[in-house]
Amino acid sequence: MNFLHPWAIGLGAAALLLPVVIHFLTKPRPQTMPLSTIRFVQDAVKQRRARSWLRDILVLVLRGLAIGCIAGAFAQPNFQSEVTPVANAAAKTRRVVIVDASQSMSAIESGSDGFQAARVQASRFLKPATGLRANLIVAGANADAVFEAPSTNLNALNDALGKASAKPERIDIQNAINAASEMLATDQEEVELELIVVSDFQRSNWATVDFSPLPQETTIKLESTAPTETPDNLAILSVGFAEKPTAGSPASLEIVIGNFSRNARNVRVEVALGDSVLVLDAACPPNNRTTIGQEMMVESSGWQSGWVKLLGNEDALAADDAYPFVVQTIDTPACTIVTRQSPNMRPSSSYFLERALSPWDDQSAGQMQVDRIPPGRFSTDAVSGSQLLVFDHPGRLQSNQIKSIASLMRRGRGVLYVASELVDATNLKLLYNELGGDLRAPVEFVPPPRGAKRRSLTLTSVKQRLRPFNVFGDSLSALLADLRISGGLATQRIANSLEDDILATLSDQSVWLFTSPVGSGNLCVLNTDLNDSNFPRHPAFVPIVNELVEGLLRSGNQSEKTFCGEPLTRLLPAAITSGAELSIVNPNSTEDATSLGEFKQSGEGVIWNWRRPSGPDVFEIKQNGETVYSLASHIPAEESDLRTLEADVITERLSGGRQINFHRVADRESGNDKSWIWLAVAAVVALIGEVFVLRSFKT
Repeated sequence: MNFLHPWAIGLGAAALLLPVVIHFLTKPRPQTMPLSTIRFVQDAVKQRRARSWLRDILVLVLRGLAIGCIAGAFAQPNFQSEVTPVANAAAKTRRVVIVDASQSMSAIESGSDGFQAARVQASRFLKPATGLRANLIVAGANADAVFEAPSTNLNALNDALGKASAKPERIDIQNAINAASEMLATDQEEVELELIVVSDFQRSNWATVDFSPLPQETTIKLESTAPTETPDNLAILSVGFAEKPTAGSPASLEIVIGNFSRNARNVRVEVALGDSVLVLDAACPPNNRTTIGQEMMVESSGWQSGWVKLLGNEDALAADDAYPFVVQTIDTPACTIVTRQSPNMRPSSSYFLERALSPWDDQSAGQMQVDRIPPGRFSTDAVSGSQLLVFDHPGRLQSNQIKSIASLMRRGRGVLYVASELVDATNLKLLYNELGGDLRAPVEFVPPPRGAKRRSLTLTSVKQRLRPFNVFGDSLSALLADLRISGGLATQRIANSLEDDILATLSDQSVWLFTSPVGSGNLCVLNTDLNDSNFPRHPAFVPIVNELVEGLLRSGNQSEKTFCGEPLTRLLPAAITSGAELSIVNPNSTEDATSLGEFKQSGEGVIWNWRRPSGPDVFEIKQNGETVYSLASHIPAEESDLRTLEADVITERLSGGRQINFHRVADRESGNDKSWIWLAVAAVVALIGEVFVLRSFKT
């Protein structure tokens, strides 16, 4: 027999002394009474004393029984006899026990969480036995092993198991299995190898597990702590602005709520950002995700942090009812045009772009600040104050400049490149190579076929419902009918690229406009020579350029985030320099800054390395006392979906031909998990019996 809550037994044992103490403290004291004769009184006292002694014994027994039953009910005993797994005395045994410590293991069901049940199950496999060497891996985002190799120190393993707890992380089960395979590898003969995994076998974490790294002779035993029915859970899965907010302007905040329940739920959500607090109501259908949109004003510029919370929610997981987020707001945006063309050259391609970006020379309030520099002056420091970079007729860019452009885009800069010359194809090719896998461009640019003239081309395919064309509505086709494009480059599609990134194509099948995300920034390429086209004089020119710029300024990863427990390597914004005094703080805690990671200098800038982000919470980087970067750590969204894999999926489809023994704790204990109810009933019967005894002995 074992107990799910053994602490209740100790508490009940201490409580058993209370009835005895109360009895002696309330026992009547003898009184002296003047009587002429005491013979009849003495007889009455003897009879009374015998009745009182019998009554007291019965009352004490019934009270003790009631307290014992109540303690047993809270302890939730399992009376079914189980064979404790032991090592084979005739041979040595190497055993590795993996205990799932991911967030889903803290789900509450019938008053207890899955990790408590996992601790009880794992302890059965860590009992001392002849010939047994064992090790314990507490698996979350990292595989934390107690020892480097299996050991005979089973007491230390049990101590570590007692101190372990579920973490706000997802489990990297493959990493844990790979670690176990190294511990089980041995050249010794007559050694039995065992892998024990105690988990809820959540679907999202176990769908791709591979047992092949384990030695072929390993016996695999899976112990599932998942309940017979999936617990209902409601969670905040993500929070973010659709576009980067501008200080003093409304922005659309999007909140995604997952209802992993069998019934529809009405939720109340509190949003706190800076000094602003909103309360929203929404209806969430069952087993679905619901997006709540709300316009929200962000008054000040810079990095802002906030929380979204579910109010009055009761479900299996409380940790995912609150979600931290951060966002960077911009004030007056700044743009730098990199071009060989002189400011006095009018008309010119760069002049058209400058006038579209900044129509008035007096730098009116709210108008973008536009600066132009020649290519020779371009560097990371020269454009550190600009949120947008525009390249038009830049000529041949140097390799160090290409590296700077790539680094700036990864750190959130938007780049608009106007491809009009043959050298632009070379620049873009070098930029593609530098960005590598960070860029998924749909096309590459090549010189036009010899003798081909790119003149008077028309738009034949336009993504009408996407920016920048969606502002024109149904009048788009008529508006663009007389638009003629000349110059630019031919294009070739890149295999396995995204068709949705191509926003417009021309009548010669070349791509006129595309945009593609890069790290935290975006690359947008406009394939035309503005000097030879009628586009700058067309009514659609200024609206299209402004929408492209708005999208580049407001797109990207505006809500900087990471996942709890998973290594963080973040290239910080270009404005952060290693020479300044940098510090990492948690505004909501006094956590030691040394546990929040470290800074390293690289060729591209300052890198923030953090081995195991904690949280969920908000963290800030301060430079000379001012917040220059913020980040929120989150529980992975899949941890809120408590559905588990079926046993046959693991033992057959994912087994890789190995023999796997799968046991579900809930099935094994299904006949005994209601014993606490009978103990509670027995406690009530004992209390009723006490009342009956007191009434029966009443005189």
